[in-house]
Amino acid sequence: MGGPRVRRSNYCEGQDKKMHDVFERADALMYKVKEALKRLGAKTR
Repeated sequence: MGGPRVRRSNYCEGQDKKMHDVFERADALMYKVKEALKRLGAKTR
């Protein structure tokens, strides 16, 4: 069932000016994956 959601992204030299940029990208990717899982029929809260 549900569990912790994992955010993951890598630091991109030349693209990221601060760590917050990495977290923002990781959040966006997490939500993109979540939407794809919903379209495949995964249960959500």
